[in-house]
Amino acid sequence: QEVKTNFRTISQTGDPVSSKFEIKAVDDIKDNFGKIKYQAGSKVSNITGNKLTENYLYPGKYQISQRNCTDGYVKSQSSTILKLKSKQIVRFKVFP
Repeated sequence: QEVKTNFRTISQTGDPVSSKFEIKAVDDIKDNFGKIKYQAGSKVSNITGNKLTENYLYPGKYQISQRNCTDGYVKSQSSTILKLKSKQIVRFKVFP
């Protein structure tokens, strides 16, 4: 099963805006052995362009929010909640 998450980062003129997103654990995230890998509220990964700094996300609930953007633009104040189940593939796409 695949989960697709798209983030749109465009200016009013239609030009792409350089943005960085952060992924945080909403609840405690446990590894396959039941050990807590990430505590609730802790940073798990960043998304820059279409690349994650952490390649594997364990099943659980995550919050994705924009951390910064190009000077002169307004950062989004909203965030996205992502719920992953076992054996799901996530594809992040940041596009203009």
